[in-house]
Amino acid sequence: LVVKHTNAASFPVGNSTYNPVDLSGGPLQDWRVRVEDAITNVTAPFAGNVARAIQRQWHVTPDSANPVPVPGVALTFHYNDLSDKGASFDPNKDVKVWHYLGGAWEPAWAAQTPAGTPGGDRSVTASNITYFSPFAISNIDAPLPVSLMTFTGKRLGTVNELKWVTASESSNRGFSVERSTDGRTFTSVGFVTSRGTGGNSSSVQNYSFIDANASGRKWYYRLKQEDFDGRTKLSTVVVLSADKNGTLTVDGVYPNPAKGALSVRLQGGAVPGTIILQLTDMQGRTVKLKSVSVDAGTSTTATIDLGGLSAGQYHLKAIAPDGTASETITVVKQ
Repeated sequence: LVVKHTNAASFPVGNSTYNPVDLSGGPLQDWRVRVEDAITNVTAPFAGNVARAIQRQWHVTPDSANPVPVPGVALTFHYNDLSDKGASFDPNKDVKVWHYLGGAWEPAWAAQTPAGTPGGDRSVTASNITYFSPFAISNIDAPLPVSLMTFTGKRLGTVNELKWVTASESSNRGFSVERSTDGRTFTSVGFVTSRGTGGNSSSVQNYSFIDANASGRKWYYRLKQEDFDGRTKLSTVVVLSADKNGTLTVDGVYPNPAKGALSVRLQGGAVPGTIILQLTDMQGRTVKLKSVSVDAGTSTTATIDLGGLSAGQYHLKAIAPDGTASETITVVKQ
């Protein structure tokens, strides 16, 4: 189903049951929406969530012929928690909206209590969506890992400030903050204990860390999340530099060559706002566009889904809010 919206639109989709999607915010453009009566992308860690999920998978995408959406899109998903639920789904418990990106499920929004009455028609909303398709809904008590929503950094005078946000945590001891000067060899510069009770949380948690002892002119940071059982997981890398002088740069693209998804490290320029990542083929045709919100002078990592692209070389550049562009980087799709 394709619908063009101005401020808000409803997509009356459904197969065996009625599962419409409401959309608000974002630019005037066409949107394509469909729903499946099963969760088809069953990968870890979501594999353990399927029985506790609504057995629907929504696909919401901007039409490729129109501009990429800007941050601010809100999606509301409707379902019936009797007819649409998995075998272990509990209508009386809170849920979370999930998004499938780069071969894995990630939280699209914080945990919430669905609108409506348990045992009937319900709805949940995820706001400030910047990338799309597919989406699913599950109980928050499913066996989920620590869900890192954002990890950013900023140079503040003579110190480096790092901030990160988690959507949920399970058995999380905390985060080791690791620093490198070459992007390859990392050492721990501090540890931040989990804010969740006993390392567990089903709500958004905000963290920050100040590195006051960083010598040199350029630094690479990552988080090593540590469980109580000794398991660890590394975050993406944030790059900070003392020599940016307000210039938008692409500080890293990995993996390259890439198969499913490409991670892009961005350093914001002097003006905050929305940066557009543009991927073009060797004939100069735009094949992917993605918008990313970046504060002035901060570093962040964005992901571009390469699904559907043919193997070969492509050109990537970042376009700042004032229209200036970064250097062009060649990436290879396997």
